[in-house]
Amino acid sequence: MKGNELYCKLSDNGTGIPKDLLNNIFEPFFTTKEEGKGTGLGLAVSLGIIEAHGGKIDVKSKKGSTTFKITLPLHPLKRGENESSSD
Repeated sequence: MKGNELYCKLSDNGTGIPKDLLNNIFEPFFTTKEEGKGTGLGLAVSLGIIEAHGGKIDVKSKKGSTTFKITLPLHPLKRGENESSSD
C-alpha cells in the first residue's frame, strides 16, 4: 500500500515478452499462440476491469522474468465521477 493506492505485483520466470511485442499485449485478440490455442483477450479484459476501477497496470519484462504491477485506488471513483472532481 502506498498513500491512497493498493498495488499487487505478479511475476513469473517464463521466457519473457520481447520488447517489440510489449506495446501490443493489451490489444484485444493479440496473441502469440498458434491458431486455436488462445483468444488474446485475457490481458485486454484485465486492463478494462482495472481501468474501470480507476487503476492501472504496468508490465516489465526481460528474458526469464515478467512482472505485472496492478495499482488500484483505495477509494475508487464513483460512476460518472472523474479524478478532478472534489467533494
